[in-house]
Amino acid sequence: MLSQALGADLVVPALVFLRVGAMLAMLPGFSAAYVPLQIRLLLALAISILVAPVVGTKLPTTMSEGSMLLFVINEGLVGLYLGTLARIIVSALHGAGSLTATFASLANALTNDPVAEQQSATLAGFFSLFGLLAVFVTDLHHLMLQAIVASYDVLPAGDALPAGDLAATTARLVADSFLLALQLAAPFFVVGVGYQFALGLMSRLMPQLSVFFVGIPLQVGLQMWVITLTISGIVLVFLNQFSQLMAALALPPA
Repeated sequence: MLSQALGADLVVPALVFLRVGAMLAMLPGFSAAYVPLQIRLLLALAISILVAPVVGTKLPTTMSEGSMLLFVINEGLVGLYLGTLARIIVSALHGAGSLTATFASLANALTNDPVAEQQSATLAGFFSLFGLLAVFVTDLHHLMLQAIVASYDVLPAGDALPAGDLAATTARLVADSFLLALQLAAPFFVVGVGYQFALGLMSRLMPQLSVFFVGIPLQVGLQMWVITLTISGIVLVFLNQFSQLMAALALPPA
């Protein structure tokens, strides 16, 4: 019935599109508001056509109307889940930038974050955009696309979703992302604590010193200087962790 409605050559790409389209709707970079909807749609169609020959044997071609509805919902949920996992990993950059902004007394300097698609601290937007740009420049976004193919081995099309395993994976990934954010912001935390200690010592030794008048500009300038020294290392650490976490999703189970 499905092959008669779409044509034999379009059945598999159409079924693949259900998962690919939902995944691209959540993948960082691909799902951004500044990417035109037509471009995202054409990209999802192109990926579906390319992936179809690889996973075609893992997809059903004959389904009743009731099972077809369940299949569409199931594939959409799988795609959204995979895209959300990638977004959780990238959110470590936003967390690191927010922590850095707090240590630099710039947490109230808000701007629109094109990656998180919300207002956030300027440094959070800078970290997110810079890190995501590095992902695409180093071709690590290919791991996101490889995860689509591998997902048909981990989460077979049409099978019931293992809710417990998915929840455990999500919780573990959220914890890893939060830990990565703390690691990326560690240099700014160390410098910030040391600076506050030195500023407190100066205020005790020089009571006439206007701490707030002198301290905040120095704090901002010091943290900006630390950013120039550590930004390359921060991006390298993030790319290494991103590649490891995404590779775990992109590789089929042994």
